[in-house]
Amino acid sequence: MALTTVKKEISLNVGQPNNFELLCAMQGDNKSFEITATLYDTNKLYTINTDNIKIKGENPAGLTIQKNVDSHTANTVAFTLTEDMLMYDGLLKLVLVFAESSTQLTTFPFVIKVINSPGGNTADDIKTVSALVEEAKKWAMQSKSYAVGTDNEVRDGDKTDNSKYYYEQSKKSADDSKSHADDSKNYADDSKEYYEQIQDLINNSSASGGTGSSNILYYDTYGEFKADLDAGNIPDETLICIKESKMYFSVKITIADNMSWENSSGKEIQNNVENAMIPVIYHADSGYYFPSDYNIASQNGISTIRNSDSQITISGTPTADTQITLAPPAKAKSTQQPPTGLSDGGLKINGTTAAMEYASSPAASVWTGCADGNTTVTDGTWYVRYKETDSLYASDSVEIVIEALETDTPFEPGTLVALGYTDTQFNNTSPTCYSTDNGQTWNKLKNISFIPPFNNEKFNIIKLCDDNYLFFEKRDSSIYQSKTLKQWTVLCQNNSFSNMNTFYYSNGIMLLGGYNNNSLYSIDGGNTWNQTDLPFSDKERRLSIGNNSFIISEYNILNFCTSKNNSMYVTGGYHGHCYYSYNGRNWNSIAGIYENNQYIAIYFNETFYLIGFLMHYHDEIDDGKIRIYSSSNGISWNKIFEAASGYRFLFEGRADTIYACINNKIVFGTLPKLAVFDTNTNSLNWIEPNIKALLSISPSKLQFQNLIEFKNELYASDTWTSTNLYKSSDIVNWKNVSNYTENHDMLRYKVLVPIL
Repeated sequence: MALTTVKKEISLNVGQPNNFELLCAMQGDNKSFEITATLYDTNKLYTINTDNIKIKGENPAGLTIQKNVDSHTANTVAFTLTEDMLMYDGLLKLVLVFAESSTQLTTFPFVIKVINSPGGNTADDIKTVSALVEEAKKWAMQSKSYAVGTDNEVRDGDKTDNSKYYYEQSKKSADDSKSHADDSKNYADDSKEYYEQIQDLINNSSASGGTGSSNILYYDTYGEFKADLDAGNIPDETLICIKESKMYFSVKITIADNMSWENSSGKEIQNNVENAMIPVIYHADSGYYFPSDYNIASQNGISTIRNSDSQITISGTPTADTQITLAPPAKAKSTQQPPTGLSDGGLKINGTTAAMEYASSPAASVWTGCADGNTTVTDGTWYVRYKETDSLYASDSVEIVIEALETDTPFEPGTLVALGYTDTQFNNTSPTCYSTDNGQTWNKLKNISFIPPFNNEKFNIIKLCDDNYLFFEKRDSSIYQSKTLKQWTVLCQNNSFSNMNTFYYSNGIMLLGGYNNNSLYSIDGGNTWNQTDLPFSDKERRLSIGNNSFIISEYNILNFCTSKNNSMYVTGGYHGHCYYSYNGRNWNSIAGIYENNQYIAIYFNETFYLIGFLMHYHDEIDDGKIRIYSSSNGISWNKIFEAASGYRFLFEGRADTIYACINNKIVFGTLPKLAVFDTNTNSLNWIEPNIKALLSISPSKLQFQNLIEFKNELYASDTWTSTNLYKSSDIVNWKNVSNYTENHDMLRYKVLVPIL
């Protein structure tokens, strides 16, 4: 069962000193004594209009007391005496404080006697206390009687120094009776609670004609007193009473990281602040800034103002002790460079990353994120920039124009086309480019979808054959034919010869070669096919040229060529496997050919040539020599050249000369030379073109892959991993005509095709 709380009612005044009321409590009690105080303003009830009410003061040991009251009504306040108030015996001095916004009101002080033991609370004690009360009343009566000049008590100087006596007594009364409020409130003049009594003493003394001069002055405000003091209007030994109270507060500011205090501004800790504090200024350190939304909540009249990106100021008039803890400034953002390397990718912006964004205007309010690699857009002008991040501002934007896609090929006669593909598949990854000025300038074909064999299709063979027809053999065994890359004819579709490795067409006869005796021929445009009797069993692996026309394919091929009147066919391959035929169906072995070379068959100036060179990947049986055989009828052959070499070839014939672009037998080896075979003298000469100076790159990075004749000039493309194309009119001097540059290599994985 809970103890019954002892309750006591008292009256407190906010306009004049309280009536003397005796309150006692036992030392060591806790929350068992509840006091209800009725509030007055002089002689009328005081209306409470705030919830911020505290009981403040000090216990008998001089320790500060500060607590919220328990409850209140419109005119009363209830609070409980707690252990820390009653810990020591003696006088407990208290005051009620009301606060609202920047306004504060305090009651006059009151005192509670804390008794040190239960046994001490006796009649004698009460009598002693009562005697104190009576003595206080007696002093009051005596003071009043002296004020009117009575002689009812003997006292030295009774009639000559009344004012000094009043001064001494009122000062003693103030020292003995004053109450201590909380630490943040410091009264400049403790006589507030006696102001009206002293004023009454003076008024009564003057009115009754008491003897002696009254050296007591009272002022309503400190400003009035200071004005008289400065003017010299206050005599010595004068008691000064000022009605208004002075309140002083402290302000403490805790600095955050990455900022510094301006030492010419106010101090970070300011004590005894009476009115406005001295403003304190802080600056953000280098590399940091105060963002526009930087905010520190105002406390007790003290505010933090953001002056700029680099400065804040703390200022205001405190209404209570205040501690401000600052937040750190933000890390300043850096600028970033705009994007580079962007290009038109055919309704795509090539070269973008997920860190970029694009819009239709550099001043756009809304930007769309880009994708890694490329970003799909419509044709038009776009602006691309790097996105803003936590540490970086958005970059400046760059303009990129995306042109509409072509709806038809621009390939007219006289156009040189570099077909682009990746991993045997035509697509836009490696763009198809074309030149209408003999390779001087190049344009990119953005759209290849209208070229049926190109549109993301796998293929095995691309050949330019008789009558300048371009043939495609796809991996689904479809064979396409075109003269201009615009109109295409499907010659056949036959799954029985899928994955063929070579194709030849001349005078209506088609020849297909591949793996494991799978060589076929057709004499009706590919409608029907028959097995040849070519006894090949090896996988063939060479590029070839035939009948003064360029023939090119992917790796695995079998090479054919034909005589001028198409009456004789010659083929070359691995291990000296060279054959001739009159009809394309029946084939005869060519005798007298060194078997450990691989051969390419060429018909040139009414003469067949078998060019024998190193068997790549078969070094264990290769004797390292080049051999060239010639024949006028394809049956009888003479060896016209033999020399040691470490090269493999690409051949082209023109006028009386055969050209062979050669490399070191090591793949991606040294800088290539040009082999020129003179058919009049049957001699092979080596020429090193002036390519090294043109490239300005390491020779080990250079290697020719394609060699064609176009409009009486030779064209040679660089390696699968480079972007260079060269042309020459005299074999020795070569010009780099690869002016088309972008992220995707112009001639990487390219097949050169002339449109004649």
